Amino acid sequence: TDFKDTLVTATPISKNFGIDATNALNLVKDGLIAGGNVSGDFLNNLKEYAGAFKDLGVDANQFTGIMTTISKQGMNVGTALTSIERGGFNLQKMSSTLRGDLQSMGVDADGLSKKIQSGQMTTMQAMQQVAVQLQKNGVESQQTAKVMQDLFGKGAVALGSNFVNVLTQMGTGVDKLKEKSGELGKLREEQIQTQTQLNKTIAAM
Repeated sequence: TDFKDTLVTATPISKNFGIDATNALNLVKDGLIAGGNVSGDFLNNLKEYAGAFKDLGVDANQFTGIMTTISKQGMNVGTALTSIERGGFNLQKMSSTLRGDLQSMGVDADGLSKKIQSGQMTTMQAMQQVAVQLQKNGVESQQTAKVMQDLFGKGAVALGSNFVNVLTQMGTGVDKLKEKSGELGKLREEQIQTQTQLNKTIAAM
């Protein structure tokens, strides 16, 4: 991964989440160290979806963690991110169909909606609650498939249990993922440091 690309990626994270450029850059690096670039689209996805995820109520650390987790799951990143974005919109809107779906699965849809509207709960936290219930209900059940389709769209149903697993982990920051990356993470960190030093040397020539 080119250091220049990493710098460019840090800018929209810094602007959308209101953090300084150094912090944003460190989060991007942590995502790379934790293995977030498995799909090769990690940096592009961070740039493209920063604004949408800010609206769901996550912070920069959680956002980078979500992107890392999705990428590491080996699923279609674009489909997963679009599905999460759609899910956030639908939870905020809470149609009568979705309300009925959630209640049939044991989720207090009215309570959830009130908490989102009042700011007691972020849309992302509400989504996590639903995901835990989806997991309990069993991803293979028809009821779960209907809720997933009405909330997230057909793409999420096709992604199945991997998608639900990502949703339940959405509160995990990239700092925690980096800590769990072990020896492979240390190796990636050394590569990034070497590349950074190389870029500085070239720039000074």
